[in-house]
Amino acid sequence: MADSRPLSPHLSIWKWRVHMAVSIFHRVSGNAMAFAGLTLFAWWLAAAATSRTAYESFAMVAGSPFGWLVWVGLSWLFFQHMMSGVRHLAMDSGWGLGIGVSKMTATSVFVCAILLRRFLSVRAAFHLDGGTLMASDFKSASGLKRVRGLGSAKSGAHHWWLQRVTAAGNLLLLVWFIASVLTLPNLGHSSVLAWVGQPLVAVPLLLLILSTFWHARLGVQVMIEDYVHAEGLKLLALLALNFFIVGTGAVAAFSVLAIAFGA
Repeated sequence: MADSRPLSPHLSIWKWRVHMAVSIFHRVSGNAMAFAGLTLFAWWLAAAATSRTAYESFAMVAGSPFGWLVWVGLSWLFFQHMMSGVRHLAMDSGWGLGIGVSKMTATSVFVCAILLRRFLSVRAAFHLDGGTLMASDFKSASGLKRVRGLGSAKSGAHHWWLQRVTAAGNLLLLVWFIASVLTLPNLGHSSVLAWVGQPLVAVPLLLLILSTFWHARLGVQVMIEDYVHAEGLKLLALLALNFFIVGTGAVAAFSVLAIAFGA
């Protein structure tokens, strides 16, 4: 039986507003972080767990002009997605649904993302032992029976709740991660090994990997189910997504464990 679910109107039908733009950027930034961001995160941990030479190779790429552009783009997209996520969580609670407040918070998302990006890294450095490489620088009042088995994910409220729970977990864990990294004397191989090797660092890192990779899978799954309408292609895309998330997540988690038990 053909899928009779209504499709979202084409973007050209809508009148562009700032709250529309922040919603679109939320998906764009989420996909960028899901693929590029998580890949680089797993590579960083894997390089640290492998050897000093592997870590220095990662740092060389990160410190190159291309690496600087990737760092600037991803760090801004990270803060954009994070602040937009905070806005979504607030609106999910019933706050800020009025048009005026919605426009104000949407504008604030863009402003805060830029300011946080500037605060975090006007100039970021990858310090190697013996040298330095610079990389300058939410009406949800319907009954359960109306949503069970409906929606793009075919799983009703369950998928929605998982996205929100993992988003809240990501917010707490990522704030810890950034604050913890900023306390390191440098990002050299020895410093990272000593840091990850601590139980009070390794455990939150493993929780961060679980939460972020799970959240990324949920978000990209919605994108695929919303925009890929050919069933065969949709199945292939979902399979590829699962392989990517499980594969890169396993690399990141194994790297943390290897450092923790080998430190």
